[in-house]
Amino acid sequence: FNSELENGGAKYSEGVYAVALNPKTGAVLSMSGIKHDLKTGELTPDSLGTVTNVFVPGSVVKAATISSGWENGVLSGNQTLTDQPIVFQGSAPINSWYTQAYGSFPITAVEALEYSSNAYMVQTALGIMGQTYQPNMFVLTNNLESAMGKLRSTFAEYGLGASTGIDL
Repeated sequence: FNSELENGGAKYSEGVYAVALNPKTGAVLSMSGIKHDLKTGELTPDSLGTVTNVFVPGSVVKAATISSGWENGVLSGNQTLTDQPIVFQGSAPINSWYTQAYGSFPITAVEALEYSSNAYMVQTALGIMGQTYQPNMFVLTNNLESAMGKLRSTFAEYGLGASTGIDL
């Protein structure tokens, strides 16, 4: 983390946190954390932050998003979708890191995970909402609560968003 801070790669990071678990029992083996104050640059130990802080999950939820697409009949097998900039009315485009360089192209579910495709995940989530992506579309929110419930249910199957039961 220190080397990333020095070379500018973690300039906007609020810190680094890790929890090591026994993969057979789920027992916590170790927890460690460092808080990074963005204003002062100060680093402070923050092991309890591993369980008291809230973290944006990022790409870790992509496999669960595809699973939810399968469970809810939105995706079938290794279905191909178009990886493309996703543009909603009044919003900035949602891109995958490589579409800016290579443009739009077909991508399978396996490739979507391999390349961490944001566009594939957005299209899957829209499908769970009962919508099909069209450029510059307006997203209808009438099925949003139901879709979020379906996604949360699948995420919980992976242990995401579910209580750990940890007793500290």
